[in-house]
Amino acid sequence: MFCPECGNQLDNDMLFCPECGTKVEQVSAKDADSPILAKGILFTHIPRLARKLSVSPQDITSLLESFIRLKAEQGFLYRLADAGAESKGLFSRRRSLAQDAPWHEYADLLKQIHDEETRKQEEPSTFLFIIGGEDIIPMPAIPHYLGDEACDADKKIDTDLLYAYPYGPRMNDAICSGQLFFYDALFYVGRLPLATDAVFQDLAGYLQRVIENPVVTVDTGYGQCDPHWKKVTAKVTSRIRGEELLPDYHPIPEELSYDRLFLTPEVDPKVIGQVFNPDAQLLFFNLHGGAAKETSYFLGQSVKDEEDWRIAIFPAVVAACRQPNVIVTEACYGARFIGFDKAHSMLLSAMAANTLIYLGASRVAYGKPDPRDPNSPVQMSNADILTGEFVNHMLDGFPAGAALFEARRCLHQASEIGPVESTTLVEFNLFGDPTLFIMLPQTEKAAAPAAKSNIGTLCSPTTESCKLERVSIPTEEAPRPMSLLAQVRAQVDANIAEIQSKISEQLYKEWGISPRKPVCMSRTTSLNGQKGYEVQYDLDDRKKAPEGFYNRLSVSSDMNGRIRSVRVTK
Repeated sequence: MFCPECGNQLDNDMLFCPECGTKVEQVSAKDADSPILAKGILFTHIPRLARKLSVSPQDITSLLESFIRLKAEQGFLYRLADAGAESKGLFSRRRSLAQDAPWHEYADLLKQIHDEETRKQEEPSTFLFIIGGEDIIPMPAIPHYLGDEACDADKKIDTDLLYAYPYGPRMNDAICSGQLFFYDALFYVGRLPLATDAVFQDLAGYLQRVIENPVVTVDTGYGQCDPHWKKVTAKVTSRIRGEELLPDYHPIPEELSYDRLFLTPEVDPKVIGQVFNPDAQLLFFNLHGGAAKETSYFLGQSVKDEEDWRIAIFPAVVAACRQPNVIVTEACYGARFIGFDKAHSMLLSAMAANTLIYLGASRVAYGKPDPRDPNSPVQMSNADILTGEFVNHMLDGFPAGAALFEARRCLHQASEIGPVESTTLVEFNLFGDPTLFIMLPQTEKAAAPAAKSNIGTLCSPTTESCKLERVSIPTEEAPRPMSLLAQVRAQVDANIAEIQSKISEQLYKEWGISPRKPVCMSRTTSLNGQKGYEVQYDLDDRKKAPEGFYNRLSVSSDMNGRIRSVRVTK
């Protein structure tokens, strides 16, 4: 809340501004007809946001305070936190945070609000809605868990998860070691990103759509995937089909669809207009995404011709959606937005149109391929579990922010957390108002979020020694002549070669992948203390994948070379 006279930031319970003495009219959800369903913080940097959108700070303040007032009437009580406020009152003094200030200085403001609410014995705010992109409120970037093995050129993962843990700079080390997952999260986090070419109407339009749609009615869905993952995607989206949200598209040629999911490259820009449903309110994409500047689209690769890559879906298609909607994607870089305009980002195009909630990865995402043997069970991992559980929890009535938290918890419970799993936990970010939830009209099913949300730790604490760690394994031949050290190295290399051979044999037998030299190999200790190996292979032997797209296989094994998990890049 801000003083209407001088703009000084105020506590919600202040009756007079300590800076200029102006009387303050209180805005309270208690006066509304609806009960308080959730409390949260609207977090931004008003001066910076105003400069970006070429309006005055008062324009931004008025817009956000109107949004807060209307949300309160719907039972969602937000309070405004401005990282750009300069307080010079009698009781406090604070300077506007610089753009290059570390993330934890921004998070300190959130912790202060939480501590103040706790001190006053109020119900604490559990939802955090960040307004603006990286240039308004910085998005933390952490070292990649795969280190030099990562596909990413800059070896960083962009994540808003750290804002859920505003415990100071020590969280930098905690998230890198995996110990962050044992701390209590304070907030469910969502962000409204703004493109490099954003205008004031992009912000105002989104907030208006949120007010008009506090509950997103979902009666129709749409799904599209790479044919290598059609069975896995069918399992991930089984709840969507179970709720009868995917229409029966007969008569559709069999090669275009599988279990009501559309397949690419069979569905490409030539026919996408014939099958895409712009009135769908829940859209799921399990396709390839890329990092290159111009590759804003998602791709599919043919199972018949590995050199046949085609565009599956592109920004103009999602921007044409006519209904308020939720988009979930497993694609690598599916939620890239930093430094992009709307035309070059699926996320930004969608959010500037009718998308209210978007879940996607900031970096390279991994999931399961379909089993080679048609009689083998279909399994899920990483992005499959996370996105599938997010959808399931939203269909159960969880608000979006809580649905992502619970999806992360499900992944933690279902998996041995190593480098790839830790990457998945932090790289998937939520975009949009985290208090939004969905409703199924055919069953009139909508569970309102509880005032006391079930937030806390993602997993039970373990011993301090069970940390995520990587040790690179040399693969080159031992030097000669054979000194004692060289003999030890030769023995190590022989053991590694034997393990690689065992892994290659299993990959060929169970997955039909011909033997090949690993790109890299590391020894790992997972969060539950199990030791093993992480091995990466390049599936793109002929280098036919488009620029910025990765086609890698990641294998997790035990110390004897027995495969635990096989995943592919999305």
